[in-house]
Amino acid sequence: MSLGEKIEFKRELNGAQLTNIHAILADSREKVWISNDNGVFCYDAYMEKGVVDEPLLGTPFANLNVISFYEDNKGFIWMGTFDKGVIRFDPQNKEAKLFDESSGLINTSVLSIDGNRDEVWFATLGGVSKCSFSGAAVGDISNFVSFSEENGLGNNFIYKVFIDSKKRIWFGTDGHGLRCLKNGKFINYSEREGLKSRIIYSITEDPYGNIWISSATDGIYRFDGTTFRNFSVAQGLSEINVAAIRTDRKGNIVIVHKKV
Repeated sequence: MSLGEKIEFKRELNGAQLTNIHAILADSREKVWISNDNGVFCYDAYMEKGVVDEPLLGTPFANLNVISFYEDNKGFIWMGTFDKGVIRFDPQNKEAKLFDESSGLINTSVLSIDGNRDEVWFATLGGVSKCSFSGAAVGDISNFVSFSEENGLGNNFIYKVFIDSKKRIWFGTDGHGLRCLKNGKFINYSEREGLKSRIIYSITEDPYGNIWISSATDGIYRFDGTTFRNFSVAQGLSEINVAAIRTDRKGNIVIVHKKV
């Protein structure tokens, strides 16, 4: 049974309606996390029989609209919500804690999350924030540091945050193209380097260190560190509005768009 067939199989378990998906995560324990209009669901994708768990049931956060996921290096699951902040969840004891503007988060609509070691970054509708943690408890967060347009981010509406193998932090913006935070400074990439699109939805890295991005109007781009190469319908894409892009375990670039 393929993973796709397993997802179809699990959809029918417990009457869970796993449609209209907002976000999906395969964690280090081989569990699949899915959020949609009905809540957050979790199951073991490699079990022929099992139960779809709803991990936020019984918590104050069961009805929140989760739109992004991330697993940190301690195994906690971060869930970015629309307009309510971000939840850090412990899958072992089901403990959850919400972080919002009162905690230091720059904005409570968290579109994307990524991290490196004891640091997590959040892309929001009001800029980006990062937090540090060191303890083993859900609430062990030392502080939040935020960046906005005034700091050189270019735009406060950030679709994607991505940390590459060189520890550079990339940001896909709505209207100001691609930004990169390197050695404490923001770098802007634009038409001078061959990037025409100003709306960047998603970012990933291939095994050779190339950065790939998806755009709203020009398909996808590959950045080799110097210039961008565009791939569009002429190069085989089904459409140019690419919602998401990701590298799989074999190094393949997986592209998500509406057309089949």
